Amino acid sequence: MYHPSAALIVVAAVLQFPRCRASCLSRSPAANACTLGGSLALTSVPGNLPVNSGRCNSVYDKEAFQRQPRVRYPEAEAGEVYTLVMLDPDAPGRRQGQYYLHWILANIRGEDFKQGDLSKSTEITSYLGPAPPEDTGLHRYMFYVYRHQRAARRLSATVGDPERQFFTLRDWLRGNVRSGVRLCGVLSGVQFRSGF
Repeated sequence: MYHPSAALIVVAAVLQFPRCRASCLSRSPAANACTLGGSLALTSVPGNLPVNSGRCNSVYDKEAFQRQPRVRYPEAEAGEVYTLVMLDPDAPGRRQGQYYLHWILANIRGEDFKQGDLSKSTEITSYLGPAPPEDTGLHRYMFYVYRHQRAARRLSATVGDPERQFFTLRDWLRGNVRSGVRLCGVLSGVQFRSGF
């Protein structure tokens, strides 16, 4: 039998938990970050060279990105928390699934990421600009966005210089789950290419 107060309870429950997500997939990034789409955008400092969906996979001189770029994610949602990862899959001597790790910036509040304000985020691994060795061709420098499944969960463990060399993203994602932080995505990605 239908009772009007039952409908109110259901509506109230839906309104109380608007950020409930049915699933949270963590997966390794695509071989080409440009195929992911989304609104992730970065700009070199100085120089203002853009890397976004319209200028994805552009070739830039490695010197253009030696300083940490400005990064915005206009699709970021207020109340959510994100992590940004920068990888080089083309560094010599890597096995399948290994990367040279250039940067991890975590705990980026959605409202800040949307505006490009990364000042309150946590640097898990400091930014290191492109440095492709001689005679190794063009390298892809990929930027990926993940969302924290629970905004209250924060990443804190650093990834040091020894781990940069042969970084395995899949293992790092699994390690975060074991410590109580699940990263969902990849939500968006862009990349540029540089050579020696």
